[in-house]
Amino acid sequence: MKNKKRLNQKIQNKKNQRKNRVRKGADPYTGIKYYGAEYKGRELRKLSDINFTLPKYMKKIPTNPNIEEGYRKNYIEKIKSSSNPLDVEIEEGMNAEGYPFVKMSTPPSNLIADLEIAPPKMTYGVIKLMNEQRMITPNGNQIPYGRSLEDAFFNDKDLNNPIPIRGRMLTNSTYWGLVEEDGFTEELLRNPKEMEKYMFLCVRILFEEEHFIDCPIDFYSELFLSPEVPLKLVS
Repeated sequence: MKNKKRLNQKIQNKKNQRKNRVRKGADPYTGIKYYGAEYKGRELRKLSDINFTLPKYMKKIPTNPNIEEGYRKNYIEKIKSSSNPLDVEIEEGMNAEGYPFVKMSTPPSNLIADLEIAPPKMTYGVIKLMNEQRMITPNGNQIPYGRSLEDAFFNDKDLNNPIPIRGRMLTNSTYWGLVEEDGFTEELLRNPKEMEKYMFLCVRILFEEEHFIDCPIDFYSELFLSPEVPLKLVS
């Protein structure tokens, strides 16, 4: 009986090790091995490696000055003083912008599996459709879920033309575009329970040489993981 308990415990320990192990070549933060990406750890050799410039046609996000200051205080300054950027410590329970962590939903397993295989075929029309998705702010305004493109990007594009996808990754919407004129007061930003209504997991889609957009996972799943989606929309 004692031997059987030991054997069961040994089996359970191995299961836990497999569950907690970050696979070689996987994103060290999510554990996902994105298709076509080789992850060797997030290295940052110098402060100038942080690129805050946006490519042409990337929609400029209005910056909340409090968030900008919090980001600079809690992240950039610590990188300057750290010999190893991977050892940078953020205040416990806070994100890099200095606000409390918001509890995010768990991504469905079929979405994670999708990100680990070759991306589906997409057209400029599909990218435009994802780019048009908007979240409702506390005062009723509509803003992008994360990074997005200016409408002018699509002016000279044939929406039926296929577009090469460089990569996809799981990310979350950001605090950067949440400004007081849209109802995001300092009090709200510091209330993680209320902020659950306005923070979302997204699939970041990278295409062409420098462009990318963030698509909320629910809409991405509706487009690419639902059997009811017409093939002409995604191929």
